[in-house]
Amino acid sequence: MPKAPAPGTRWTCPTCGRKFARPRQAHSCQVVSLESHLEKATPATQAVFHAVLKAIKACGPVQIAPTKSGVNLLSGTSLGGIILHRHYLNLGLVLTRKLESPRVTWALQLSPRSVANRIRVASIPEVDKELRAWIREAYEVGKMAGRRVR
Repeated sequence: MPKAPAPGTRWTCPTCGRKFARPRQAHSCQVVSLESHLEKATPATQAVFHAVLKAIKACGPVQIAPTKSGVNLLSGTSLGGIILHRHYLNLGLVLTRKLESPRVTWALQLSPRSVANRIRVASIPEVDKELRAWIREAYEVGKMAGRRVR
């Protein structure tokens, strides 16, 4: 049986070069450009994307990994992702809890300690104090993934 990597060690996929918290972590190697996602959206939605990204970057370093299906966001491990549509975007945040808010359009329990929450964001005013707090929480959860007490 292979020896487990030391805590904090990252695995790099030999095909696409992306880094992950666990060896052989499931992912798509179909990396695309960020511009290909932004092309789908109106200029107003692109502005919303940049406002969300600014809120994420205010938390600290973030890796932006566009793939065929969306834009993955990583702070250590996945803090969430963005799927751009023409007139809005879906912001997915991985937290340790389900958000109780009418703004959440979908939630999925990923593991005993991880819940994916989806929030539809259609305008810059929606990137408000509440959303920025959820983003900060997801950022911290992403940094701690793999190091949480079981």
